[in-house]
Amino acid sequence: MGTSGGSAKEAEAYEDAILHSGKEKLGVNLKIAKFIGRKDIERKDYILHMEEYEAEIISGVPKVPQSAKGMTQYQDWHWGVSFDLKNAAAKGSLCSQIFLGSVGEQW
Repeated sequence: MGTSGGSAKEAEAYEDAILHSGKEKLGVNLKIAKFIGRKDIERKDYILHMEEYEAEIISGVPKVPQSAKGMTQYQDWHWGVSFDLKNAAAKGSLCSQIFLGSVGEQW
């Protein structure tokens, strides 16, 4: 299980955004395993609302970048441990903060 980011299209459920992001950003089919958490953060011109879910790869092997157009693509990926997210969380990464909070770790 791992983490990946994606954006929900207008009127799209977060769960559906996760499924299409897995395919478009990593080239894999996912199954939602469980809800992890949610958090808001104020940015300069907007409030970012994020929900995070644990997902399981049900088919495919992660490969980046993918050829999907019109979205930010990952240039690299690797399996890691929660400690790997601490620096990003301290710098304001909302997804890293949500995950670390869900496992009781501070940054």
